[in-house]
Amino acid sequence: MLRILSLIVLIFSLTACDAIGDFFADETTNDQASQAQNSTSSEAPEINNPPPINNDPIAGIEPSQPPALSLEGGIVMDLGSYCWSGMCADMMTPIYEESEANSLSDNTLTLTFAQTRPSSITAYVHPGLNLMTRIADIPVDAVLDGDSVTITLPEDLTGMYVLVVTAIWDGDAGGDAFYSLPISIGG
Repeated sequence: MLRILSLIVLIFSLTACDAIGDFFADETTNDQASQAQNSTSSEAPEINNPPPINNDPIAGIEPSQPPALSLEGGIVMDLGSYCWSGMCADMMTPIYEESEANSLSDNTLTLTFAQTRPSSITAYVHPGLNLMTRIADIPVDAVLDGDSVTITLPEDLTGMYVLVVTAIWDGDAGGDAFYSLPISIGG
């Protein structure tokens, strides 16, 4: 019984492959015929090249990614998953090495957006350098002031953490972005 059923499945598979092959053969024949017809025309074939992408915000065209977010001293946070200008990108959650952690001497941090200020922002620190662990996040105070964000970490915080900032932009060119930065506090 199993052999008969396998034979039937094989026959259907081969029949489907022939039908697919015939379909693509017909499409190829149609494409070749239209190309031959176009080549007899005195006009040059039209090439549909899209215009180059311009990420210049001064020209009024939105950039293809959210603005960079950096810690004072020029340390740029890693951009994670985001939606921006109608396009979304899903990034893998980073796992940092100890050598990548940025040593902090102060519990008050100032972050700056390279361009457009978000409408709202939230922040937390995740214990350890692996965001994939199920350790509870610690919410931190984040205050928007112009294009800057002031983050206040708890006084008793020491060790390795990942600082995570989520920003949301409202409006027509709205979007959201997830930023992360490995940090070492104290000792």
